[in-house]
Amino acid sequence: ALGTQAAAAPDDAFRWTFVDRDADGVRARVQYYNDTNRLIYVLRVDGAVVGQTGFYDLEHWTEREEPDVVEVGHTWYSPEVRGTTVNPACKLLLFTHAFETWRVARIGMRTDARNATSRAAMLKLGMTYEGVRRRHMPGADGSFRDSAYFSAVPEEWPAIKAGLLGRLQR
Repeated sequence: ALGTQAAAAPDDAFRWTFVDRDADGVRARVQYYNDTNRLIYVLRVDGAVVGQTGFYDLEHWTEREEPDVVEVGHTWYSPEVRGTTVNPACKLLLFTHAFETWRVARIGMRTDARNATSRAAMLKLGMTYEGVRRRHMPGADGSFRDSAYFSAVPEEWPAIKAGLLGRLQR
């Protein structure tokens, strides 16, 4: 996970995203993920760290071992893989696991409402825009953050899956 330091070098795209850029910060963030039951994956291409993504806010509404609802996020990518098949491939793996193995009732995603790039990416994935939660949390820039929320439900999964597969076959 310490390779994230180089991959997350200062970049304008990270102004809305919490990304640690030093070894101590990365270690603390990994410990935080472990302590808060988040399943965050570091992404490597040819051995080099190029980003991260994963599951968090796993909600259990029933007696099942698997979560009933999940959020997908804590996602960031280094500039060289943005706009490639990396994000669609990652989201295909995560969504397939959530919908087909866990059989979740909902996948949620959220981003800083000011992050137009992430909002567009979520819509491109096939997520449904739900609205903005005002002053939801501290922003990565130290301000109050409004969060834009998106979701997908099982009935939408076949179309989302087809779209992701199509993006990977180009």
